[in-house]
Amino acid sequence: MKRAKAHLRHIVMLPSPRRQAKVATEFGERTDAGARLKDLMAEAPEELRKEIFRHLPPYHRSLFPGRKVEPSDPLAPPLLSALAARLIREATR
Repeated sequence: MKRAKAHLRHIVMLPSPRRQAKVATEFGERTDAGARLKDLMAEAPEELRKEIFRHLPPYHRSLFPGRKVEPSDPLAPPLLSALAARLIREATR
């Protein structure tokens, strides 16, 4: 219990991005992340699919061999990119 409390104090002191990275590396990615990403891509509208694919790391892009990274659409809503990043996080963690 003492070690756990000391570890908690250390984690709490980290800046938010480092804390999130630490938690992600400690707990890792979901074992079904690939299947969840495939479901996400199947359900998303095409514009969102393009944005999701643009945000995926290369090892997840290999799940979708028929897709290519396309330049972002200048007329796309500004929050589309943030939504894509959030959906990827939700699907993989």
